[in-house]
Amino acid sequence: MTQCFPPRSGSGAILGRSETQECVHYNYNPSAAESRVNRSGVEPCAGEKDKRLHCFATWRNMSGTVDVVRQGCWLDDVNCYDRNECVEKKDDPDVFFCCCEGSMCNKKFSYNPDTLPQIQST
Repeated sequence: MTQCFPPRSGSGAILGRSETQECVHYNYNPSAAESRVNRSGVEPCAGEKDKRLHCFATWRNMSGTVDVVRQGCWLDDVNCYDRNECVEKKDDPDVFFCCCEGSMCNKKFSYNPDTLPQIQST
C-alpha cells in the first residue's frame, strides 16, 4: 500500500538537478517552550562542489496520523542518487526516512515498502 502525504505549502517545485538546490525545511521540537522553534520554510542547500545535494524527510506514523519530524538538505548519499521522488522503502520502520535529488523534491513524501513475496520451495 502506498501512502502519499500532500505538501503543506503552496510553493512550486523545480524539477531536475541544478546548482542552486532548495529543499522544504521543517524542524519539529516538541519540548520547545515557544512555537517559533518549530521552523518551516525553504532551505537553500550548500555543499562541496564534488558532492551531490539531496533533500530528505523524516516522519512518524502513529495509528494513521503522520507527524513530520524533520525536512531539509542532505549531503551526498548514494542511496539518494537519481531519485526524483522521496519514498521510504523499508518495511515498517519506527521513523520513516526518504531522500531525493532535485529542488523541493521533499515537498511530497511517501511510504512504499519493498516487500518481496515469499517463495516456498518444494
